[in-house]
Amino acid sequence: MTKAPRGVPSISGWRQNRNGSISGRVVGSNAFEEGESVTTSPIDGPAVDGTVVQTLSGSKYFLMPKDVAQPIKPNVQRGVNSAKKAPKGVPTLAMWGENRDGSVTGSISNSPNFNDGERITTSPIITGRIEEGQVVRTGSGSKYFLG
Repeated sequence: MTKAPRGVPSISGWRQNRNGSISGRVVGSNAFEEGESVTTSPIDGPAVDGTVVQTLSGSKYFLMPKDVAQPIKPNVQRGVNSAKKAPKGVPTLAMWGENRDGSVTGSISNSPNFNDGERITTSPIITGRIEEGQVVRTGSGSKYFLG
């Protein structure tokens, strides 16, 4: 499956922890903000891309396939001005999502190497917080503003 069944929240950029819990960003949940980082209670057995898992506490989650980049709306606090602009000369990634390997996939603008609106995947991020309004740097040295 590449899409969650109706009524089941999805987790993107997920990983299974040693204790059997799943960590990632949740989408489609009534209990969490869109794109909020979560760690579930443990599941029984291994986690598999594109499947629905059930935690020992009874919650169900769809594990988004890792090879399908999913744009995630980051958490935005109300009343806080999060409308930062990219520093001069730093390309912007919009409608981005974090991938399992620490890279980011999104639509790029203001880049000398890509057309505006082109969807790209960076190399893994090594510095900076992968959050809206932040500048990150990849292992290959490229900088991106996460808009």
